[in-house]
Amino acid sequence: MNNRKLREITIELTSRCNFKCRHCYISDFTNKGISLNDIEKVLDDARKLGTYTIVYTGGEVLLRKDFIDIISITRKKGFSVNVLSNGYLLNDSIAKKLSELYISSFGITLFSLDNKINDFITRAKNSSTKVMEAINLLKKYGIRVEVKIPVMIYNYSTFNEVKRYCYKNNIKFVTTSQITGLNNGSFENKSLRLKPNLGFKVMKESLTEIYSIKTNFKEDDYPCKVIQDSIFIDSKGEVFPCSTFYYSIGNINSDGGLIDIWNSGKVLELQNLKNKDLICSDCDIREYCDRCIGLAFMDGDFRGCSKFDLEFALEKLKYLQKEEEVNL
Repeated sequence: MNNRKLREITIELTSRCNFKCRHCYISDFTNKGISLNDIEKVLDDARKLGTYTIVYTGGEVLLRKDFIDIISITRKKGFSVNVLSNGYLLNDSIAKKLSELYISSFGITLFSLDNKINDFITRAKNSSTKVMEAINLLKKYGIRVEVKIPVMIYNYSTFNEVKRYCYKNNIKFVTTSQITGLNNGSFENKSLRLKPNLGFKVMKESLTEIYSIKTNFKEDDYPCKVIQDSIFIDSKGEVFPCSTFYYSIGNINSDGGLIDIWNSGKVLELQNLKNKDLICSDCDIREYCDRCIGLAFMDGDFRGCSKFDLEFALEKLKYLQKEEEVNL
């Protein structure tokens, strides 16, 4: 355990957002975020723990007036920086400064090229036009852009247009049909999920190497590699294994700081968890399931079953059985 490294930290700079997306996992849009001083303390601890990548997300990061200061300090401390934003507030000045600070990437959300659809989801005016303007600014300054698109019932009919737009403009395209519950435990956005067959189709096209083959389930493997070397810090300073796994492992303001939290019993317990400790060990379709420990926790027990992943496992089973019949 002496070789444990915290390689990546995602920090939610604020829960405030100029969008109010219908599927969003954030339940409270009022938190301004941890202070610049606290961020510096986290970064100093992160350096001691071997971290090399910092991801800044929101809410909307560009609502922080000290956003550029945060990026500048982070780069001066030697970290690689990835930014996640809706891009709506990006302007030429900010894009130029981000380019001069050599951030690694700027992830931006675009649900549809159709303003009506994009506006309906984001509850903001001319949102797809503004987002595409932001993409052009980022490209102008040589910043690597990643377009991220959660696919739900509202944009399923047009998301392939976004995909074609990205390929045409040499932009990385990342999609998911995984609409998670809210961070307060509510599932009020669950109705926005695609039906399992359509959701699985989206994921299979996006992550073919995972969703088109059987799962390599081994009893002594870790159920999640992400929680072995990364964490998520929300806008209140609460620390979680990741942004999908709302199992608190401490708070940077009350639990002795990041180093103490990383070396705490809660974290070690999670990192020592093996597949044999899960309900999956006795499941008949485990070789078709790509289970997320965070989604399982939302259903009540991180050692238990994720209903969302179970639905996809059944779809994968049907898909692979058809493939086997074709190849006979």
